[in-house]
Amino acid sequence: MPYGPGVLNSIWAEDGANFLADALYRNEFKMILRPHNGYFVMATRALAIPASWAPIEWGPAVLTIEAALVTGLMAVGVYLASHQHLRHPLARLIAAVPVVAVPVGENVAAAASNNVATLQFAAVYTAMWMVLWVPKRRASQIVAVLAVLAVAMSTFLAVIVLPLALLRLYARRGLAEVTMVAGLLVALAGNLVALALGLTWRPGIVPSNWDPVWALQVTSDWALPHSMFGYGITGQGSQAVQPPWLAQVSWLVLALFVVVAAVGLTRPAWKIAALMGLTAIGFVCATAMQYGGTELRYVIAPELMLFSALAALMLPKPESTRRTAVLPLVLTFIGVGLVFAFSYRTVSPRANELSPWDQAVTRARITCQDRTNRSVFIDPGNGSVEAFNGEPSGHPGWAVIVPCNRLR
Repeated sequence: MPYGPGVLNSIWAEDGANFLADALYRNEFKMILRPHNGYFVMATRALAIPASWAPIEWGPAVLTIEAALVTGLMAVGVYLASHQHLRHPLARLIAAVPVVAVPVGENVAAAASNNVATLQFAAVYTAMWMVLWVPKRRASQIVAVLAVLAVAMSTFLAVIVLPLALLRLYARRGLAEVTMVAGLLVALAGNLVALALGLTWRPGIVPSNWDPVWALQVTSDWALPHSMFGYGITGQGSQAVQPPWLAQVSWLVLALFVVVAAVGLTRPAWKIAALMGLTAIGFVCATAMQYGGTELRYVIAPELMLFSALAALMLPKPESTRRTAVLPLVLTFIGVGLVFAFSYRTVSPRANELSPWDQAVTRARITCQDRTNRSVFIDPGNGSVEAFNGEPSGHPGWAVIVPCNRLR
């Protein structure tokens, strides 16, 4: 249980300082088209619009509920889409349930649950399953296509899904396949063209590191153990893997899964396992090299892919009548459950460490009683309020700028 304000009475980073603040100051069309960190995040920004219509005190609750609903829908989507490839319901649960609460998501550096800004990481994973899904019903086909398009318009990380979409187009060449590929290409090209023309820009936080050997080492020694065991086991108060020998243990566990599948104790879906594994490696390497360092939020999608790969390796033989045939999958399900249990006993930076939003808004209303003040900065971290009468073009830290006409 949180000892702080909780997720319904706190607002996290970009959710407030960028998305909610922009929704309060700009019309809906301009707000949705406004880039963030150099890329378009249209569906994510659209979620901030209902929050801007609500009373300011309710903004965090609206965003939190929206994020929770979208997360739940993504988990349901993964469960349904994986039916064609993961035959057993336990395997589909292993693939889908972690979307709701990613074990590596709550960590010392950031929080991933109930934030609209961090939906993109699970969304990329969900988009992979939407591309793999080939439903017969037209309504389901439309849902899959719209989901892929929404992800493509909301994060440049969707580029990792493009090769899979192209393979599907090569194999099937239907309207759904053409629409998926066209949507991905248009969205990704739009981001690149905007950057090239100077319409958007990427902040130079840290220099990139395009050393592939280093990136593979990051994947092996850092991303894999965090993904395998979750932050609650590997974190211990930092982003480093602690203790370091957990990296070797994670490789031993992975090797055990491969051996069990290879000797015929299960009926593995090798193609799905390989696809998820290779995509996870590519995702970690690409993001680490571009960022020039390691950030745990970029392990969210690879962790989900890892769980799917493990489930694919442990599928029971359908013709077997022995009760022990499902044992490897049951043990995998229990193992993932234990990872959940340990990881979600950690302190959430958002639920426990931020100031109550409603109290800060009360102070902001008092500040706005001065008619000379046009707007205020509200700091979600310490709850401080500062009058501001300039143009709403920037913000100090993660402070949320709110027009005083919404507080009087």
